[in-house]
Amino acid sequence: MSEQTILIGIDGGATEAKSHEVLVTGRGKRARFTLGERSASRRYERVEGFTPVPVSEQIKQRSEGNVQLTDAERAQGAKYTDAAAATVIEIARAAGASRVVVGMGMPGLKTDDGRGINAINNGARTPGFVAQLERKITEAGITMAAPIARLGSDADYCGIGEEFAADGAFRRVKSAYYVGCGTGIADALKIDGALVRFDETKDWLQKSWQIASWLGPTFEKIASSGALMTLYSGLRKTTPAQLVDQGDFPQDLAVAGDPLAKAVMAAVAATLAEIVFERLFTVHAGREEAPHRGDAYLALRRDHPHRGKLLERVVIGQRFGFLWADAKYAKVFRRPAEENLVALALRCPEPAVRDHIAPGGKINRKLLVASKLREAPAIGAAIDAWQTLQ
Repeated sequence: MSEQTILIGIDGGATEAKSHEVLVTGRGKRARFTLGERSASRRYERVEGFTPVPVSEQIKQRSEGNVQLTDAERAQGAKYTDAAAATVIEIARAAGASRVVVGMGMPGLKTDDGRGINAINNGARTPGFVAQLERKITEAGITMAAPIARLGSDADYCGIGEEFAADGAFRRVKSAYYVGCGTGIADALKIDGALVRFDETKDWLQKSWQIASWLGPTFEKIASSGALMTLYSGLRKTTPAQLVDQGDFPQDLAVAGDPLAKAVMAAVAATLAEIVFERLFTVHAGREEAPHRGDAYLALRRDHPHRGKLLERVVIGQRFGFLWADAKYAKVFRRPAEENLVALALRCPEPAVRDHIAPGGKINRKLLVASKLREAPAIGAAIDAWQTLQ
């Protein structure tokens, strides 16, 4: 191997680790980032007998500073780091590089140093995640050019990717919202030229997995690609895995005229419109009076520091970003979402929000755009690692 150093971003999702080489052009604030040609992925092996510790117990142990891992949990956590390390090693060897700079995002609540996970839904806690990952990479003969500073969140990394990548949709606008609809929903926000982490908005703006829609379930339980498969498979009395095996995807079946698929796509489009409206309204005027969203929502402060701002752009990312950009699905997805958003805007008590969304009663064509980033979380993770070194 050569002494070449490459930059790698890892998206540690719910079921697999996906890594990408990321290329850097320019220096300092002028640096721009694009995906390289090399990538690798590994699905997490499942340890027989592993059952996640109930989240309530995880939170209790975390708050008491007494995280007690089970033997099966330790074994499962090792499978996570095995998968992530294997992707880095594969990319480095393919590039002929002996040194790597690595950034990584993972779900779950992080340890105080940011390098481990001490609470996670449907997974194994791994407080020593980064240390294990770095050890496995170095044992393969690859040098870490710098320690991995932290495990970030995929939502934050989507925002970083859209802000700093060459094709990022947050560039050239001062204020924008990103809704990444994949297995779940990733929220990212930019206001007055600065990225705003959702962990910093918890007293005035909730995440999509927390907010109940008009249909009852949370936004994430309807308007994500994972929810789309779950909803349709339920109506078909099958499973998402069986749909995938059969090549039966709801968006394609809706285009072909399947009535169940069309109904599910209509619900998804309506809920996506509700998400977008809620964000635009809340940033400008404070949270809505919406009792169906529960007491926690109604307890959000309305006099937040960004009131009066209008988000110039809403970026639809991940799987739904591809659907949004593809004219094939316009009739069953994009157009119904736009029509629902206009309907919400026309009933809006805030004239500025109404006119921003639907000037003259028609959708603002500059407002909603599809992300051009194929792997925003991985790009964002790599950018964070690179910026940490500067």
